[in-house]
Amino acid sequence: MKKICFYSLVFFNLINAQTAEIMGIVIDRESQSPLSGVNIVSELGGTTSNKSGEFSLLADEGIEVSFSYIGYETINTILKSNMAILMTPTVLEGDEINVSATRAVLGVTPVSFSNLS
Repeated sequence: MKKICFYSLVFFNLINAQTAEIMGIVIDRESQSPLSGVNIVSELGGTTSNKSGEFSLLADEGIEVSFSYIGYETINTILKSNMAILMTPTVLEGDEINVSATRAVLGVTPVSFSNLS
């Protein structure tokens, strides 16, 4: 009897633990064009979208997935089959950068330079 209970528990756990191939597409919200190279990460692993914006991920439906791409807002959502993810472009703001330069002085600056006419 104990063996039957043990094997039943193992069998039901194996059924629940099966992962499926979840497929979808990632699209730019404004231009409606596919996005290639989008990072798609879940607890179980990750992948990237192909040049057509399509992806496939071996995971369970219902787990949280993160879609990230440079220049776009990161999307955290629950994984479903046949997903269409619309990513919104965003501006990456940083601190102000000041660039300054000085001219090389002949005989003083320890670098080689030449004048072109």
